[in-house]
Amino acid sequence: MLLLVASAAVGTSALAITARSGLCDARPVPDVCVVLGDPTEQVLQTPPLICIEILSSGERLSDIQDRVEDYLNFGVRYVWILDPATRQTWRCTPGVTQEVTELRTENPETLVPVGDLFE
Repeated sequence: MLLLVASAAVGTSALAITARSGLCDARPVPDVCVVLGDPTEQVLQTPPLICIEILSSGERLSDIQDRVEDYLNFGVRYVWILDPATRQTWRCTPGVTQEVTELRTENPETLVPVGDLFE
């Protein structure tokens, strides 16, 4: 299921932010994903720009590592994990999960300070 939460123009690119979007039938479903342009697929067959996982109460980073690896193997360029309880955020790349104080992308260039997420 594809639920459009918001869309915005960033420079010359359009972003669509979706919540609980399906990637494809055999892949996990991220809490939030961001795609470039207008999403045309109910179940994404092409990688979104960003997948975001939000840790639930009692959930740990190690609990979602398989999902993160699935997103990265699918070709997602940016995978972020947010923990509302501790107000921590991590950026995931193949083999590395690193705590960060800002979330950024290139092309389109975006920057979100972590402090802004939890206000």
